[in-house]
Amino acid sequence: MRKTLTMDYIHTIEEIEKIVARGLPSEVLDHLNKALSLLQQANFIPKSYRTINGVEYFDIPGYEERYKISADGDVYSLRAKRVLKPWESSAGRKYLRVDLRDNEGKYKKPHLHDLVLAAFCGPKPNGAQVLHFDDNPTNNKIGNLRYGSASENTSDAIRNQRHRAKFSREERDKIYMQHLNGATISDLTQEHNCSMRTINKVLSESYHEDR
Repeated sequence: MRKTLTMDYIHTIEEIEKIVARGLPSEVLDHLNKALSLLQQANFIPKSYRTINGVEYFDIPGYEERYKISADGDVYSLRAKRVLKPWESSAGRKYLRVDLRDNEGKYKKPHLHDLVLAAFCGPKPNGAQVLHFDDNPTNNKIGNLRYGSASENTSDAIRNQRHRAKFSREERDKIYMQHLNGATISDLTQEHNCSMRTINKVLSESYHEDR
């Protein structure tokens, strides 16, 4: 049975979200976003659906009528009666997506890591990123995922020896074009395993070179 957030927790979360929205130094926002993530996760328990072929599956918010998901990140189709095969969304980072239809029948292609955390940890806090502890974008087991800040993402990358601080001219051009085409700073830090400061530096240099 799903555990409901108490009014005290709801009030605390709402107040922190208001503070975050005001715009504060990055180090302060990192701590606030981490607090939001902990509050969300500590008071959110997924609703168990049933055991299918020996595996327990849970509700996916927005997709409850059509799909369920396991703690290992397997999406089960209630209509097709099988586990769906995910596909890679990017040749560079290999984040996995699945083809789904939401409760209203609209076709969507969500990231698998987003579905896992939505099911097991609740909504993503404002400004937070989805972090893979081992920096392996294909490992979407709940134990490998969490909501966190850009600095925490960088710390994971450094620990796993995947952090990037410098890019070639071609890589910088790619980052600049991705940003022009709508990729956010947060998206780019995750895809290229670097800090927000590095991405901002790349974008700033590329912008001035184009002037």
